[in-house]
Amino acid sequence: PKKHQLALIASGVLALSPWHIQLSRVAFEANLAATLNLAGVYFFLASRRHPWLLIVSLVSFVATVYTFNANRLLAPLLLIFLAVLFFKHLWHHKKQSLVTALVGVLLILPLVPHLRSPEGKLRWHEVNIFSNLDIIITSNERIERDGGGVVTRIIHHRYLSFTKEFLKHYFDHFQGRFLFLAGDGNPRLSTQNVGLLYLIELPFLLVGIYALVKGKQKTTALVLLGWFLLAPIPAATARETPHALRSISQIPTPPIISALGLVYLLGLRSPRGWLDRLPRGGVLVALYLLSLAYFQIDYYRYYPKEYAGEWLTAYPKLVEYLRHNPQAQTAQTITVVPDLNRPYIYFLFYNAYPPADFVSSVDRTGDALGLFTVHGFSKYRFERVPAEEIKSGDVYVVKAQDSYSGFQKLTDIEDITGKPIFTVLQKS
Repeated sequence: PKKHQLALIASGVLALSPWHIQLSRVAFEANLAATLNLAGVYFFLASRRHPWLLIVSLVSFVATVYTFNANRLLAPLLLIFLAVLFFKHLWHHKKQSLVTALVGVLLILPLVPHLRSPEGKLRWHEVNIFSNLDIIITSNERIERDGGGVVTRIIHHRYLSFTKEFLKHYFDHFQGRFLFLAGDGNPRLSTQNVGLLYLIELPFLLVGIYALVKGKQKTTALVLLGWFLLAPIPAATARETPHALRSISQIPTPPIISALGLVYLLGLRSPRGWLDRLPRGGVLVALYLLSLAYFQIDYYRYYPKEYAGEWLTAYPKLVEYLRHNPQAQTAQTITVVPDLNRPYIYFLFYNAYPPADFVSSVDRTGDALGLFTVHGFSKYRFERVPAEEIKSGDVYVVKAQDSYSGFQKLTDIEDITGKPIFTVLQKS
């Protein structure tokens, strides 16, 4: 059947997608949120035949709220969108809808105190564009400069400026460079040489959108296009855009729309039959395989060398060295500079350090917002301290370009490309 063909093609396009491959290889919680979001949409649609699946749909959406910050905004937006679109269905099945709503309230209640707390609001205040004081300052300056009248206050109102900023960030996620040429500017989220989608997908995506708009399945078109357009909204409220990770819940929609475009093109017929004789399926498969080959070569051959520093690949070697080095074993204190990310995480993980022992020995300080700085645990210290404060026989791990007198150099720790990242010193 055509729907099975469409499903298989969409699955294949998703499996080969650079966006999917890049982010699914890392333990981002956003991956789980995107999966749960997909489950929420799927079970909501499936509830049209089996109404009690509404509960499964809502549980999936609530789970995304517990999983990833962006879905705290996206999940309610999608639920409202689907509820409006299928209002007659929900009204017809009042019992299932009411039970589902009650289950949703019970599941979300434990999260409410956290969302209202300073810790719960911390990430939002850190990244959202609405905390940008520069926009407010500029608005006030322009109002004052233009006399402060009613019209001036409307024209230069901060809300208009924030709306403009939001729209700019929103449409950043539909840039051709972001989607088809270079991907996210953060090397952890893109190889920088291939977009989130293959360039070959562009015509099929456009044809798929055309087929949705012109097709008879208007409800299907509204669901897919609504999902496609709503998913970047949480990312658009942040300062860094476009952002492949914060908009990851959009990821199922381009493959489905592209697959629809592919099926539509494969089904075209010409008046004299010449188009029917062309091996269109084989050509499209070949183009996709060529695109995949280019991405894989870039991903496995060049990306690990050019962006190894982004993944801090020297830490496993450093932890392993300090665990087995005799001087490090006899040292009373091992001090590591905290210049590269949060080193204590890597020492806990690669040493398989017992959580109970960490809790009993950790030295940390916190602030009013709930952020903690770990200064050390057990014999490890994670601070940049003056060289004279390091005691004789103790080990000091510094960045490779740093050097101090009065220390014996034990070794350099390199990343996977052979570039020195750390220097291990011992105080004489």
